[in-house]
Amino acid sequence: MNDHIKQFLESGLLEEYVLGVIDSAEIEKVEQFIRDYPEVKAVYEELQENLELLAQKMATTPPPGTKEAILEKIDDEIAGKSTSSSSGTPTWAFAAVIAAIALGVWAIMLLQQKNDLSNQVETLREEYATLQEDCEDKDRIYAAQQEMWDLIGDPNTARFLLTGNDKAPGLEVIAYWNNEEQKSYLNLLSLPQPPEGKCYQLWADIDKEMISIDVLPKDAGQIVAIPHKLNAASLNITIEPDGGNDHATVEELVASVVI
Repeated sequence: MNDHIKQFLESGLLEEYVLGVIDSAEIEKVEQFIRDYPEVKAVYEELQENLELLAQKMATTPPPGTKEAILEKIDDEIAGKSTSSSSGTPTWAFAAVIAAIALGVWAIMLLQQKNDLSNQVETLREEYATLQEDCEDKDRIYAAQQEMWDLIGDPNTARFLLTGNDKAPGLEVIAYWNNEEQKSYLNLLSLPQPPEGKCYQLWADIDKEMISIDVLPKDAGQIVAIPHKLNAASLNITIEPDGGNDHATVEELVASVVI
């Protein structure tokens, strides 16, 4: 082997080329040596094979002490091969292979660390997105609550109390009615449980016709927004089948107030 080839092999460029960390300016030089010199091509193919085998074995995180064991192996191989006379393989070839293995382990460790970091970053991004959505939801809830309290406190908001008859004793509902803003709320102070399979439904009497406004929630102690009906002469609550009815069951009227 001439000194020109030996000098090239000892430069470490071939190992860097195999690992893909070589400077772009040196790529052509390395590929030219591989094409022109069979000795270089043989070492190149051996490095590729060793690195491929190593990548398969190192697909998971290396056990503790891997780095130290490899470094110790490098020292042993260099020392042993430099004094051995039975092998026909040059010392620099063994050193190059061992160095390539060490570089391969290092590269795989770096890749795993990069993947772990990428996963952590992605997790943080997902957590941030979830937190941002929670904040936006809370902002919407706060804005809705603020709008409700502003309307309740508006001097133009009328208040009407609906109390239950003997069909729904204890029923108490306050209606906040604002024709100017065309917005309304119900404060469900007390709602006795309707019969099984039944619900309470709110109606507006407009031109002597009962127009459905909404089905009331079954839980008391909350203020809920309801559709506003202009020109309503009265508000009425009836007992209807679950899910509401298309027409008011007048016989099941439980509360009414003129507005």
